[in-house]
Amino acid sequence: MVTSCAAPDTAWHEMTRCWSGAGISLLKTRPRTSSAELRPAQHPGQRKFHPSIRLMANVFFIFLILIAPAHAERAVAPDDLLLRIEVEPRPAVPYTEEMILVRIRGSYKIPITLENLKQPPLDGFGWMQLGPDRWFHSRERGQKVLQLERIMALFPERAGTLTIAPFTHELTLSEPDGTRFTHDLKSEPVEIEVAEAPGPRKTWLPVRKIRVADRWSNAPEQLAPGAAALRLVTVTIEGVQPETMPPMPELTGAGAFILPHPERRLTELRKTGPITRVFWRWSIRPDRGRSGYVDPLTFSYYDAEAREPRSITLSAQKVAYSGTDLPLGERPGDAITPVAASPSRDTAGYASALIPFAPFVGFIGGLAFLLGGTRLASRDTLWHKWHGFIGNPAERAFHHAIRAGDSAAARHASRRIIDADLIAERYTAHAANQAYAPHFAPLDAGLYGNGAQASLKKFAKDFKAARRALLK
Repeated sequence: MVTSCAAPDTAWHEMTRCWSGAGISLLKTRPRTSSAELRPAQHPGQRKFHPSIRLMANVFFIFLILIAPAHAERAVAPDDLLLRIEVEPRPAVPYTEEMILVRIRGSYKIPITLENLKQPPLDGFGWMQLGPDRWFHSRERGQKVLQLERIMALFPERAGTLTIAPFTHELTLSEPDGTRFTHDLKSEPVEIEVAEAPGPRKTWLPVRKIRVADRWSNAPEQLAPGAAALRLVTVTIEGVQPETMPPMPELTGAGAFILPHPERRLTELRKTGPITRVFWRWSIRPDRGRSGYVDPLTFSYYDAEAREPRSITLSAQKVAYSGTDLPLGERPGDAITPVAASPSRDTAGYASALIPFAPFVGFIGGLAFLLGGTRLASRDTLWHKWHGFIGNPAERAFHHAIRAGDSAAARHASRRIIDADLIAERYTAHAANQAYAPHFAPLDAGLYGNGAQASLKKFAKDFKAARRALLK
């Protein structure tokens, strides 16, 4: 006999119990459930999203939660953050172009995670930042405080009341609980009174300190024959902008050949202001083998510490070859020995000896009469053309040095050529300085400085062209 019972389709345990009561043994297994039965019911208008898209949305939402506190602006106590501009006190009102030291100081009692100190436009000032920002810690009432210092040198460009606009420190701060927030810290503007410079702008040079050194490579009054002395003048100035340093002066003199070299400048930044060194160099020697001199050099400036104008003068200097190396009669103290008269000779014998040459002399005289209106070349011109054809010793040495690629020998030979021209008075020393100086500068930079080696072929070409222009 079989007992019938109605078992629900969705209750597996009820079905098992019903069939067990009928005496039927079943395996204790669950039926398979399709994936469609396990999915939750979906609304007809609901869109389907890929799981990776839902994951990216969740990550982005968490990121927004993390960064949201860093963009919030919160109130800060006045003593927690301070930014101020401090101007160095001076004994008097500064003049235009006079250096003014300024310090931007910051004090921070709240931890900083990000910072950016923005400098405003400094209208009416030239400026230089004297090194990187300095960060350090200090103690205030037992609390550790972060400090900032930036040192700047300002140079007023006009007279009147000038304003240093506020500096802005953009900060991202952190609280003890880890939350972050932004805060813009601004300094107060500062006004400075500036007076007009008492001197002309072209020569006005207000300095804190100045030092001038004058050195010679060897004794200028005891030079070896053909040698030159290198003069080096070093000017060190504190408290001026490098571009306002005085230009290289023109060194003049009498009886001296002066060849200027390119100047050099170096600038060092210190807490007390910029220090600029300028180097002026000249090669100097007698222009005609005898003694000469160079004129004194004078530097005018305004002492910003003493508040008065001052000047420095480098004395004149004699330039001469060593007396023991001069020819006899040109050394100091040498007496000029008169030349003894040659004994008289009978001229009758010479006259009789010249009789056979009378027709030749007559022919030359007639030719001179016929060409009376023609201008004959002078002895100096003929001598110069003859040496231009065969070359004098200095010119032969010059060409040999050029072919050998010897810069020092080429320079020495070219100076011998110039010496010979000056002794023969073919041109003046001033004209030689103007014509040759631009061509010697690159050659000297390679020989005596740190410059690249100049092309000897170009130097020879330029030297010959300058000499031809002078000899016209």
